[in-house]
Amino acid sequence: MPPRARHSRRWPAIIGILAGLWIGTDLGARMASGASKLALRRVMMAFILLMALYMTHKALT
Repeated sequence: MPPRARHSRRWPAIIGILAGLWIGTDLGARMASGASKLALRRVMMAFILLMALYMTHKALT
């Protein structure tokens, strides 16, 4: 398969990823602006705690 054919197949995936990021960012910003400051802090603390637990688990196994 020529190199140009491989590159042309990637464009639909790239466009789909960019569209998903754009829409997800917009929806996330709209939801975050409607939430209280306390709720956002709690959600962020939960994500950080889960990530720390995951990283600890991966480091120990």
